[in-house]
Amino acid sequence: MHAKQQRFHYVPKIQPSSISGFIAQSTTASRQTRVELVDCRWPYEFAGGSIPGSRNVCSGLDLQSLVLNRELDDSATVVFYCEYSQVRSVKLAKLFARLCPNREYFVLDGGYHAFFGQFPHLTTTGRYVAERDDELLSDLYSNCGTYDMKMPQTAGLDFE
Repeated sequence: MHAKQQRFHYVPKIQPSSISGFIAQSTTASRQTRVELVDCRWPYEFAGGSIPGSRNVCSGLDLQSLVLNRELDDSATVVFYCEYSQVRSVKLAKLFARLCPNREYFVLDGGYHAFFGQFPHLTTTGRYVAERDDELLSDLYSNCGTYDMKMPQTAGLDFE
């Protein structure tokens, strides 16, 4: 595998404690590091609680649109997360790496689950709605499909 191909299989991780530091820093006037948080969970999970300042992007087409319309701060580090940061956020982070090869990005290690476990007081609602919440499974299947992340049809890209 060539070095360029390896870049798209490796996904850099960032710890929840680093994100909590960015949140604390955002309340001060001397914020030095710009961070864009991309919550890749389904809308019902996002509505149940998220990391402050996150935007909900749960499809590849939506991410592609954000990039093409320059809606992400060009100077910001982009941090992707989903419930456990194992599938959805990794797929969108890999797409981002392809669309913006010179941008710094990370995936939140352990996802919202890990962040909430350490910093529930820093979330928007103080709640955690799981993807497979028994009361919301109908939302998962009717609104989102099963992992249909609507990735753009781009030749040669592998997001697995």
